[in-house]
Amino acid sequence: MNHTSITSTTFDVIIIGGGPSGSSAAIRLSRQGHSVLVVDQHSFPRAKTCGDFYTPSVISLIEEIGLIDSFEESNPHKINNFRVRILDSSVGFDLDIGSINPRFYSFVQPRYDFDSQLLHHARVCGTQFMKATFRAPIIKDGKVIGVRVSNENQEIELFSKILIGADGSNSTVTSKLDRTRVKSRDKAIAIRGYLDEIEVTPGTIEVFISKDIFPGYGWIFPNGKKSANIGICFLLTNSNNKIHNIKQSFYSFINSPIIKSRIAKSYKLRDLKTATINLGMNRKIKRVFNGAILIGDAACLANPIHGGGICNGMTSGLIAAEEIDLALRSETCSISLLKGYESRIEKELLSELQHSKIAHYIAYFSPRLLKVLIWLISKNQFLPWLANQLYKDVKTKIKPL
Repeated sequence: MNHTSITSTTFDVIIIGGGPSGSSAAIRLSRQGHSVLVVDQHSFPRAKTCGDFYTPSVISLIEEIGLIDSFEESNPHKINNFRVRILDSSVGFDLDIGSINPRFYSFVQPRYDFDSQLLHHARVCGTQFMKATFRAPIIKDGKVIGVRVSNENQEIELFSKILIGADGSNSTVTSKLDRTRVKSRDKAIAIRGYLDEIEVTPGTIEVFISKDIFPGYGWIFPNGKKSANIGICFLLTNSNNKIHNIKQSFYSFINSPIIKSRIAKSYKLRDLKTATINLGMNRKIKRVFNGAILIGDAACLANPIHGGGICNGMTSGLIAAEEIDLALRSETCSISLLKGYESRIEKELLSELQHSKIAHYIAYFSPRLLKVLIWLISKNQFLPWLANQLYKDVKTKIKPL
């Protein structure tokens, strides 16, 4: 998907970023009859650094945007069990993560495939796509009225009534509209690769805790019979302000005895990449501007415990589309009309993120405390019940290892 020809230079909405957040907003806005352009610096499909794991809520959103039938034809790797264990130890537990709604399920699918399906569906719904690099917003009388992008060494001006910034954790849109920087303590860094010839447990994602990858965790998320997405995620700094060498820590993780014993000598490690993550730690992040809205990772909505952001990103995109639709129909598109987006994000996403923020501080206080918590969880059904209060879309039945 490498289309650069467009039928106009003026649109109702321009979206910078063609990932799940941007595509979800584009799908809803296009179905509501608005002219939409998605601009992304990459052709699609394209790889994206991610664990590739999705909860049942994502299936619910896929159904909501009308993609469920074709999505299920893509044969996602279904998951029903979540295993947590202390690296090089027998302490841990299995958590049944079957969906409360029998129609929905957890799954693993590379972002290479997932993102492409969403953007393709947006185009089917009427969205136009341009491969180009965002350079700057066009601002007139304090209001965003368009963007400057570059494409094949040519700078182009495009105009819109509303701009959506959906360009991820390193959002250029955000940096141009708001010079406030996300603090390093509110960020994480992740590295992942695709490993062939590894023993995996069918239907089970695995998370590993170790003092050597703290504050953070390692993971093995299977995407085939003998293949998996494998990686680690760290908070950028811990209480001692120790910055980890992420690549060195990754190789230490896969060479630990418990992991190495499962990897064949003929293994292949592909597409090893890193990414930073803006965690949803700060409720006061500015997400609405005069003529522009931020969604997804650009709006700092990733879960503070694990760094996942797909579900919140898609949800924020759909909320933004609904509020923009109301603003466009009013013919004024004033910032006061877009403020409804902020209040809905607060109600529908930030309250849950606050719960995760508290859990984040408890879990990542010290490696010893986290090990104790894992032991308690394996012995006590109350803690899975508590987790279910925070994450309503999965069952939480526990079994010690």
